[in-house]
Amino acid sequence: MDLSETPRPQENVRRGPEEIRLPRAALAALVGAARRDPGGLARALREAGRAVGAELASRVAELVPLEEIGMRRFWEALNAESAGRGLGSFLYAPRSAGVAEISCSDWPERTGAAGSPPGDPALARGDAPFTEGLVEGMLSRVVGEPVGVLVQDSPTTEPPEPEPEPALRLLVGSPAYLRSIRLRLEAGAALGDLLEES
Repeated sequence: MDLSETPRPQENVRRGPEEIRLPRAALAALVGAARRDPGGLARALREAGRAVGAELASRVAELVPLEEIGMRRFWEALNAESAGRGLGSFLYAPRSAGVAEISCSDWPERTGAAGSPPGDPALARGDAPFTEGLVEGMLSRVVGEPVGVLVQDSPTTEPPEPEPEPALRLLVGSPAYLRSIRLRLEAGAALGDLLEES
């Protein structure tokens, strides 16, 4: 058999759509697996989130360039695109020099994750590797350099009213600065005090 006559694989490959949509249950199953084996799968989910976030930010930038519309309208466009894909909507609030808080009450891992009902308090904190990566990828693409993400256990300020839903709260800033905050938090420092220092 002469294989030189065989068509090359890429000649026979039919390209599919740029996007593949997965049901939330699929992501929930992955999050459940990450809980059972936290190392590799959580890193893979975060990496997948980074890729999705970077693509999402690029798509929004094509539709509404940031330099033409400003941050407020950019976040509105980003949220419209993100929520339309089932990825959640995000609130952005500066907290100190170089650090902002992003909160989300409808992040993908939360809804119906791994047999847990929506609103399960176990999902309210820290079980969001895909969303962490998503935010990291979005913001890194927008600012053109790496952005760090740190999950908070509590808000940096008290909300004016009780929140109707638990929210995932992320600090974003330079990766090195957020690593130093994480180390100081682990040593017992209060987050509010750390942010006041910066």
